[in-house]
Amino acid sequence: MIPTLHQHGGEWAQRVLALGLDPSDILDFSLNLSPLGVPPVLAQAWGSWLSLAQPYPEKTGAPLVQYYHTRFGLDPQRVLPLNGSIEGIYLWPQALGLTRVLLPLPGFFDYQAALELAKVQVTPFYLDPKNNFSLAGLEAALGGQEAVVFGSPHNPTGQVIPAQQLLGMVDRNPKVKFLVDQAFLGLSDDPKGLSLLEAERPNLWVLHSLTKEFALAGLRLGALVGPKEGIQKIAARLPPWRINGLALAAAQLLPQAQDYLPLVQTLLDQERSRMFLALKDHPGLTLVPTSSNFFLARLALEKELGPFLESALRRGLALRDCRNFVGLEGPYFRFAIKRPAENQALLEFLYEFA
Repeated sequence: MIPTLHQHGGEWAQRVLALGLDPSDILDFSLNLSPLGVPPVLAQAWGSWLSLAQPYPEKTGAPLVQYYHTRFGLDPQRVLPLNGSIEGIYLWPQALGLTRVLLPLPGFFDYQAALELAKVQVTPFYLDPKNNFSLAGLEAALGGQEAVVFGSPHNPTGQVIPAQQLLGMVDRNPKVKFLVDQAFLGLSDDPKGLSLLEAERPNLWVLHSLTKEFALAGLRLGALVGPKEGIQKIAARLPPWRINGLALAAAQLLPQAQDYLPLVQTLLDQERSRMFLALKDHPGLTLVPTSSNFFLARLALEKELGPFLESALRRGLALRDCRNFVGLEGPYFRFAIKRPAENQALLEFLYEFA
């Protein structure tokens, strides 16, 4: 059974209502999407899409595959269109019949949930908080493993492995299957230097998301990119009409929104640096350096995370409680990088709470 009780980012409405607050007054720092919201070209087209609700959509997801071919030059046979990249997390271990997988922790909850659902033996690899949860040392732990699953950028730590370094690891371990989640690639500090999408290896699989970099989480758009035979093996197991008509219409318009991404990059680069400098010497918390669009932070030992998060909500700020990440010991929380004025509101709260 796919787990539904786990609390992800963005799932704070019930807590807000219990405090007698209005959810519409809350700035959501718990959800790691583009700070610029939906691209204007999609917002302008939305009203014309009502006609797409009645007919069946294209049943294979071909418009989404075409997007990846147009933007990244990918061979369509290497691209499996997904109803959000999370679908690929659950499809991959079952379709490949995996039995032993190495899993860096802390990590996105659904990696472990998907592996356990597929009855895979999971070997945890705990990242060291004293080393800012670096993914260094991962290769040494691959012995005896059939596969490894992790993100680059990694959630919730924001840590990365540069593409050339990671490809060297993939090539040196041809018997190990690598599933690298690059859902936050377009919101990272170096998309070109981190991207594995164009790299074709028989043991490399890459997850990609459009919902985060274009703030379209409700439409569910993503892809699994991998070796042709493996992609076709998974595709053969899937039903038609998995991608809805609105999502496919968005995929067809997104090539017109490519000027949007440089604006997102510029904003994130400026605000990532500004927020890190503002908080690196904060007396009440420890900030983990990040290469993504979010920060992981740990409250000082004398602070209590529960009252802190409630205080933030009362100030209209929703932060991500990270206590349900396996491998995070202590009062950790995560917050997204948003627009300057919104980030400033968070900075002011954090210093007042110190």
